[in-house]
Amino acid sequence: RDLPFICANPDIVVERGERMIWCAGALARDYAQLGGRTLIAGKPYAPIYDVAMKEVASLIGRPVERSRVLAIGDGMMTDIKGAADNGFEVLYVSGGIHARA
Repeated sequence: RDLPFICANPDIVVERGERMIWCAGALARDYAQLGGRTLIAGKPYAPIYDVAMKEVASLIGRPVERSRVLAIGDGMMTDIKGAADNGFEVLYVSGGIHARA
């Protein structure tokens, strides 16, 4: 069967309190390694940022320049990469998921 795996959050792990837990991105990664087809949404891909910018414009009644947005995150491959690739300033939270490396 050609069943796509639809993944709304490509993070491999997330931090919950003192614990690191597997996230949907780990399942999508493994499914792809087994030869499955994956469709990934969310960070770091542009559509999620486009939706967010449209929502901000709707809420405040005018568009906002991407260069005036500060994205805050702890995931290098999702939060930070996505923000940088999509024209946002970035604040990296170093005590997040990469702190235990």
